[in-house]
Amino acid sequence: MVPSTVCFLFLIEKDTKHYRITMDCLSFHVLLVFPAPPRILRIDSGVDNMEIHWEVSAVDPDSPVLNYLVQVTEKDGSHQWMNCARITPQKSSGSMLCVMNELKSGTEYIVRIAARNIVGYSAFTVKQSSTKPETGNNRSIYLPLKITSAQIVDNFSFQQ
Repeated sequence: MVPSTVCFLFLIEKDTKHYRITMDCLSFHVLLVFPAPPRILRIDSGVDNMEIHWEVSAVDPDSPVLNYLVQVTEKDGSHQWMNCARITPQKSSGSMLCVMNELKSGTEYIVRIAARNIVGYSAFTVKQSSTKPETGNNRSIYLPLKITSAQIVDNFSFQQ
């Protein structure tokens, strides 16, 4: 709890030459708490990415949520946590979205999200999700802008 005091000054005219000023003070305590943990709504996985959707944490007017920490790591624990660099509010649903890129295909990941306010971080909400395995039909191909003598065969190999 944070102690606070508010004082009010009252100017009351006693007569034409003298004034009387009174002051009333009110003391109160503001309770600041950690934010509630966010609730993960869904995780949409691709071959090398995940779209993580979560519900906005309940807002406390005395200590609103300032931002979120979204992290992903491989389930086997051999890698460090990767932070989401860009979080986007979804105006239509009121939820939040983070896209994690450059993940390994066919790998199980641990996703965790915490909310932060002026007091600190909430507990993490944790969920597991896997990226899709790579197959011949879902690989990305990046072609140069000018292809002069290449011919595409079966969508993934090239012949001169």
